[in-house]
Amino acid sequence: MRNYCRFYVKQLILLSGFIVLMISPVTAQEIYEYFPEDASYLDFAIVDINDAIVQLKPGLYEMDNQLRFNKDSNIIFEGSGSGLGEDATILDFTIYSDFEEDSRALGIRGGVIIRNLTIMNVRGRAADLRTGTIEVPSDDEVIFENVWFVDCNTGLKTTGGRTIGTAEKPMLVKNCVFLTTPEFPYEPSDSPLDFKDTTFALIDHCDFYNYNDMLQMNINDPVAAPNDGPGVTIKNSILLSNNGPDDDDIDVSAGKLILQNSVLWDAVSKNKIDRLGDGVIEESNNIISDPLYTNVGPAIAANELDFSLMPLSPAKGISDDGRDAGSIAEEFVQIHLWQLY
Repeated sequence: MRNYCRFYVKQLILLSGFIVLMISPVTAQEIYEYFPEDASYLDFAIVDINDAIVQLKPGLYEMDNQLRFNKDSNIIFEGSGSGLGEDATILDFTIYSDFEEDSRALGIRGGVIIRNLTIMNVRGRAADLRTGTIEVPSDDEVIFENVWFVDCNTGLKTTGGRTIGTAEKPMLVKNCVFLTTPEFPYEPSDSPLDFKDTTFALIDHCDFYNYNDMLQMNINDPVAAPNDGPGVTIKNSILLSNNGPDDDDIDVSAGKLILQNSVLWDAVSKNKIDRLGDGVIEESNNIISDPLYTNVGPAIAANELDFSLMPLSPAKGISDDGRDAGSIAEEFVQIHLWQLY
């Protein structure tokens, strides 16, 4: 691990005819670098880091504990790229999950940006989200960008009475992929998004593939924590199920889901993904059709998956920004495929 501390100065002030050079640290941004061999103590290091950039070099990190981001940590936690290739940053939580059934790979308790990496093989939840409470909501910025969640029982989960984001400043999940594969080591897979109570999230340009349920939204404890339920927007995304009509539902039991400019497809029934629950679902500009991925299907191994789009894909150009729907439509996304296995 290497640690850098950078200070930037330079202020010129004209005072009584003299130029005075004022030297003061305008920005103190520490940069911490970690390598795959640092995985065993990465969890201890993260707890004590604040106001910094944590950079993970390429490779496979075999994690034996969760990573916890505390309140006011203000960390940018970034890898070298997502995917499953040798140049990607991959956090593999198999060891941790084998001895911790309700494993929580990431504990998010404060503002953090997580980007350009892959989280895989989580028996419980990939990210446990609790930045505030219903009584005292927090607008700490939480961003997931270009993150792949591979074979995680649950992707992003909030629990009752605790919150993530606000209506004015929702959690941002952008250019992310949530997928389960034939190699998933634990059963059953649950849902990539499981939001309770006053969770607010914007899901933009993401791919969801082959989970039992695509989305769950509900009120966990209406007596102890009265509220209207989560507020979630999913746009410019692709939701594809190979599990059949009984296991690929969008379950909005409470709150409000806005679903727009997206492709939704049940590959088994050749139809739309079912919508359940008494919550509000507002839909606009969605397409019910096979998204025509280049190489995605229930029998395709993880190292062969390809989420790029065929030329005649209905996801082409349908986003509200004019790009293709799905996670890899943005030019800056760095994905490394598929040399690891």
